[in-house]
Amino acid sequence: MSAAETLNTALIGLHRSLLQYAGECWPWAAAGDAATETRVRELASRERNLVGQLFTLLNDRGEAVDFGTYPDNSALHYVSLPFLLERMQGETERFADQLKALAPTVAGDEEGWALFGQVQTTVAENLAAVKDLRAKAQSAVAVA
Repeated sequence: MSAAETLNTALIGLHRSLLQYAGECWPWAAAGDAATETRVRELASRERNLVGQLFTLLNDRGEAVDFGTYPDNSALHYVSLPFLLERMQGETERFADQLKALAPTVAGDEEGWALFGQVQTTVAENLAAVKDLRAKAQSAVAVA
């Protein structure tokens, strides 16, 4: 896989993640949990900023950019917040592992490597935040 293909894979992973899906349409889960909704939207916004940077880099290099398509997440409407966050955590963990495996393909591209590093850092930070949100949601359920 070329550096450009890897960067586009990162773009698709960020742009079509469950985090993005939840950030764009929050009609389900715990409708009364505004703090979690706000936090998810913040995390999604961080990823969207990186999508823009990846697009700009690839586009400036004359690369074809594929934005991918959302998986069908419609079965996740009206699920519990802990369930949604569990799915989000699992997906983010898999994406972090994928990025780690793909990292060597970008190593020779200085500008791409720097941006790819930002992607990895953001995904790791978002994963930690989702884990924290999940723990809080599980605690709230246990107390109720």
